[in-house]
Amino acid sequence: MAVIFAHKPQTSRTNPLPVGDSGGAVTFKEDNEYCILGVISTPNYYPRLGFLATRKWLNKKVSLNISDTT
Repeated sequence: MAVIFAHKPQTSRTNPLPVGDSGGAVTFKEDNEYCILGVISTPNYYPRLGFLATRKWLNKKVSLNISDTT
């Protein structure tokens, strides 16, 4: 299973409004180890995972889940 870890930047102490998502990393677990598939720096996660072949491989091997680490 692949997990997308989303990183949300901290807000300024003077600005109480939440800051939007700034990207994250795509990982997958294989042989009880997590491997990084890629780092994403855009809100449009899935289209930015890389080449079409990478997305096709990902679709065959894993199911995507979004996990917020904050």
